[in-house]
Amino acid sequence: MYSDLYTKSRFNAVKMLSSVAGVIVIALGLFLFTQDSAPTRASKRALLDHQIVNMSPKQFGVFWEVDTADEGWLLYGKNPNNLDSIAFDERDSDGEKEQRIYHFAIFRNLDPSAKYYYKIISNNEVIQSEGTDTFSADTLEDSAQATIFSPMYGSVYYSNNEPADKILAMLIVGNAHPLIAVSGSTGEWLIPLQYLINKDSSNAVNIGENDPITLQLFNDTQRSMVRSTFERSRPLPESIVLGNNYSFISDSDVLAVQDSKISSNSNITSAQVTIRYPKQNAVVPGTTPLIKGYGIPGEYVRVNINAQPVFSIRVQVNQQGEWDVPVNKKISPGTYTLTATTKDKTGKVVQLSRRFTLIKSGEQVLGDSVEATPSGTLTPSINPSVTVMVTTPTPEETGIIDEPTITPPPPVSGLNIVPYVFAGVGMMILGLGVILLL
Repeated sequence: MYSDLYTKSRFNAVKMLSSVAGVIVIALGLFLFTQDSAPTRASKRALLDHQIVNMSPKQFGVFWEVDTADEGWLLYGKNPNNLDSIAFDERDSDGEKEQRIYHFAIFRNLDPSAKYYYKIISNNEVIQSEGTDTFSADTLEDSAQATIFSPMYGSVYYSNNEPADKILAMLIVGNAHPLIAVSGSTGEWLIPLQYLINKDSSNAVNIGENDPITLQLFNDTQRSMVRSTFERSRPLPESIVLGNNYSFISDSDVLAVQDSKISSNSNITSAQVTIRYPKQNAVVPGTTPLIKGYGIPGEYVRVNINAQPVFSIRVQVNQQGEWDVPVNKKISPGTYTLTATTKDKTGKVVQLSRRFTLIKSGEQVLGDSVEATPSGTLTPSINPSVTVMVTTPTPEETGIIDEPTITPPPPVSGLNIVPYVFAGVGMMILGLGVILLL
């Protein structure tokens, strides 16, 4: 009788341990299943900007902006129904994601001439835009011609002279896919120029040393806009203080380059009725914007700007089909709409409009007085007044070499050891139960 009690109590203890181990293993399986499954719930966040950047045969990047800060990352792959790879924000490290409004991730080690699909994940929810949650882009052909231009580089600091770490540096050249780099702990950044690719044709963009460029350096709260040329960006003439705007070229240089590019098409262009400057959504330093356009020779153009007081003038199109407006009175910084009313070659009245923003040199772009948004789509614009350059003293540069190089951050695997800890504990308990049964 006593042996029966002993056997029964021993059996119950083992049964209890085995049950506990079984519950842990089942819970672990459910946990791993839910962790590995791709997010499917739709996010309520709005996608404000979304661009393909850094195109090349074996990689490309994605830049996106959301309406409120989130932890953002990407799922991608060749099969839209099986996105089995992950790309984190380039500024996230060791699997630790930071909440941001602007995100930048790169897909590496891709196949040339291949289509890749991806989803934008926001706090483990899928962002939708224009009726879809799956986007795609093609890598370049392996034979794509790379430029021989050396990289452009520089450094960026906060106003307290501290190096600005994890700042996005975005190069904008015409209709090419933007190029983006991230500043390091010393505030230095470097943008390789091997592939400047047209968004529409996927062909290389022809560039020259004196071509004007726009460079934006920004984070979620501050932004700097820099006007320069390729030649004057290796490196930039001075360090950038985040929040200030800079111009390292004179307006005559820019106009000479741009005029030479359109001279071959002057006959076609002069027959059109259009506003040449300012460009749509341009951010123009200064108080006297450049206003030019094309029209029918001999016709008149009425130009209005909704400034205070209202700017209004009537000019005549010359025999070359060009018109320009002298701005003799300064216009206060702000966002304005310019309208130009004239007649086309059939005599029909045509009204054109442009929206642009005037800013003071050195003014923060992300301020209450300026409505321009850091969307990565700002167009370089021309200011006919004397170029004003920011002369705020910059810190002494130490340890900067003539040809800086960027060391890419180590790949982030996103591995989480917590499930494996639970697995180990569960297997130990299960093993103990088996030993007690023997």
